[in-house]
Amino acid sequence: MSDKIFSYLFSKRTLVLAGKITEESVTKLIEKVFELQIESAKEPVTLLINSGGGNIIVSFKLCDMLDYVFTVPVHGVVIGDCSSSATLILLSCKKKLCLPHSEFLIHSNSIADVRSSTESDMLDLANDLKSTREKMIEFYMKKLDCSYEDIQNFIKRGDKKFNRHLSAEEAKSIGLIDEIITENINIFSSSV
Repeated sequence: MSDKIFSYLFSKRTLVLAGKITEESVTKLIEKVFELQIESAKEPVTLLINSGGGNIIVSFKLCDMLDYVFTVPVHGVVIGDCSSSATLILLSCKKKLCLPHSEFLIHSNSIADVRSSTESDMLDLANDLKSTREKMIEFYMKKLDCSYEDIQNFIKRGDKKFNRHLSAEEAKSIGLIDEIITENINIFSSSV
């Protein structure tokens, strides 16, 4: 999207989380939410989400800001893909909506290239992965009010090669979203 579109959306209290979630994208998003909160802590902010996820550590940073720092209500609206760590961010939004053909993916955490790692590095990495996985499962359990086994089943499904995404209806049935948008909405107003 062009800067002109982002500026217009910002003027309508609408932000966009699109593409890979990185330290840079989360930092910019946090700054924008701060700006909008300073402007009005009562008028909601709409966060349009179309992301396959990314860095889980910085995603948890944004979740903490949404859950424990910001008082402005942030409403998440999934407009396509909401996968991996993007689902964590969605769950920290006060209101969670999606378009009818949105798809969701909950899966185990993964690692980047480890070809030049030592055995010791690999053991540390395995411990980090396990720790992060448990943190992620606890977060999902708390936000979705599901059991450990339920979350494990979502992760197992997400780790499959095929038929791994949840539909909007499935996401609603487990509490990942509150509502599926069934009529035209005006994202250019601040009432989403």
